[in-house]
Amino acid sequence: GVLPEVAAALLRGGAGAVHLVGTSGAAVSAAAGSLRKLAAGPRGATCSVTPHVVDFGHEEEVTLWCWTIRQFLAGQGKSIDVLVVGSLGRLSENSAGDAEIALKSLLTGLQPTLASRARVVITATGSCQWLSEGKEEGTEAIDSIGGAEKGSCLHEVQEDAAHEAFRIGLAARQGRDWMALPAGIDCVSCTPGACLSAWADLAACASRLPPIRAAVALVGLVPGSRWAASSVSRALSARSASTVLHLCRRATYVSPGAYYWGQHRALGAADAAAAGRGSAPCREAAG
Repeated sequence: GVLPEVAAALLRGGAGAVHLVGTSGAAVSAAAGSLRKLAAGPRGATCSVTPHVVDFGHEEEVTLWCWTIRQFLAGQGKSIDVLVVGSLGRLSENSAGDAEIALKSLLTGLQPTLASRARVVITATGSCQWLSEGKEEGTEAIDSIGGAEKGSCLHEVQEDAAHEAFRIGLAARQGRDWMALPAGIDCVSCTPGACLSAWADLAACASRLPPIRAAVALVGLVPGSRWAASSVSRALSARSASTVLHLCRRATYVSPGAYYWGQHRALGAADAAAAGRGSAPCREAAG
């Protein structure tokens, strides 16, 4: 995936520790195992890799985990220099706002652990551009979108897109709020895969429709089709990881609260005045 690749790049770049957080224990453990093998090499001998499994569907568990991390890092006298927040997905069939509540709780809970001039990158899929109007910053989940019947396939697609737009709005608000802090924390959002991500999201959403799903199954029987799909997936993953890593570097100037389409700032993103800041090596990374 994208975040493990970013974590690996941060590790190779000299991160003192990498914390991998996810909802799937198997996925997090597998990614942590790969990173530990990399850390055992000469370029990562001083880096520790710690996996964390958190149920982001429960705000109380997110809050408790953030408290645990704060205590852990405070006890070691460390802080987080880079925080990358990937998609939390659909956490509950009954509450589309769970992921948004979890995201806000995560940012609030980890703020005390963020180092001075830390870089926070919140990713959003290309579907965030499919809505004419995104959700307002800080609002809760909506029950009806664009006239689609609640519970229908179209409603789920639009609801997911609204959630991605919410992530951008929240990053804009956090970027403005944190910019005023003495620590000068930079928070931005991005669609790392840019156009590739938009096409991938469109294909994924279209595949939810029974006729399209049947057609995809037939195409999968064509020799070479799976290899082609795998190649596209690898290219998207590599490009996305490169973009996120680029935005994580302190040598890269970013406008706090801005939204980036790939490595380029998107027009219409929230403006925020920020003074030029020098670069410094990352010490602690979380993804």
